[in-house]
Amino acid sequence: MFKRCKLHQSILLALILPSVAIAEVEITGYLKNETSVFTRDGQVTGEADSMLDERGHDKGDLLKFENSARLFLNGYLGEESTWHADLNFIYDSEGVNDYYKGHELYTQHDYVRELYVDTSALGWDMRLGKQQVVWGTADGIKLLDIINPTDFRELNQNAMEDSRIPIWMINAERNIGDNSNVQLIVSQVEENKIPGLNPNGDAGHPFLMKGVETISGQVNGFYNVAPALSNVAATFNGAAMGGGFTGGMPLPVGLNLFAGLTVDGFAGNFWDAATTPGLLNPTVPTDPVAAPGWLLLNAFSQFGFTGQPGFPAGLNDPNGNYGSTNLMPITGLTPLSPTEVTWDPENASSAFEVMSNATF
Repeated sequence: MFKRCKLHQSILLALILPSVAIAEVEITGYLKNETSVFTRDGQVTGEADSMLDERGHDKGDLLKFENSARLFLNGYLGEESTWHADLNFIYDSEGVNDYYKGHELYTQHDYVRELYVDTSALGWDMRLGKQQVVWGTADGIKLLDIINPTDFRELNQNAMEDSRIPIWMINAERNIGDNSNVQLIVSQVEENKIPGLNPNGDAGHPFLMKGVETISGQVNGFYNVAPALSNVAATFNGAAMGGGFTGGMPLPVGLNLFAGLTVDGFAGNFWDAATTPGLLNPTVPTDPVAAPGWLLLNAFSQFGFTGQPGFPAGLNDPNGNYGSTNLMPITGLTPLSPTEVTWDPENASSAFEVMSNATF
């Protein structure tokens, strides 16, 4: 149900009492359905919610099922002025979340797309209200057409008049002589709408761009990877302070003593974590208790101190990543088993491999 508002009541009065409010109202419109399907199986960019999430869509699944009723209303206000309204009642049952299903202000799904009055005063022609101002287009490229923001929910597949977002403004124009004119625009400020640049990340949106995923994606987005890296750093620092790298001798300065050690310097070497539980001592690959550093790095990354000596039994360390973001190129996540991982900085596919030369 629609909530009654002043605009709603005004439109009703205009339709019911045309002889009182407006002399004549012209109404046109259309009904439209847009349906599209996926043409192959797979997972769209940014859809996974963990490193091991392989959920996706099947060939033939609905990508879009959008129904809309568009109404255009035009009328006169007195002898010199006219008014226009563009109403768009629209719903897409396949939208990835409520933001992309039905009405949302200042998007392609705004129910009141346009509402303005055309009038003139003191030699100025004015359009007052919610509107679009088009400053030239060329074969789908928007160079000067920058007054109105754009809704990129389907990238460039929508007509510009639909993807352009009408905003409230004063648009005044006046001729100067026979060959010149001047235009004055005072407009509302509204940003472009880009899938993924929302608080919830829009996971599963079929038009989410790779660049956006590197910002907000659950697995690969810096917005989520950075805090996870910070948690791993806290785990390493705690291990260093507890003597994990110094034969059990507490080290109040933490990782400061290892400022020159790189990520690959740790991950690419071998450590003895078996004969001295809770401690990490450098060793060689031929040592029967040698553990590759990347396994220990993955253990700290995925599980933190969970299961380590001195950590409360039965509790999970909140600093653990547990496969949520792409810190290490894991192939599985058996509880407290860090061995399902690889390490290949030259063909990096994870955060720590990319930053293999970063120092502690």
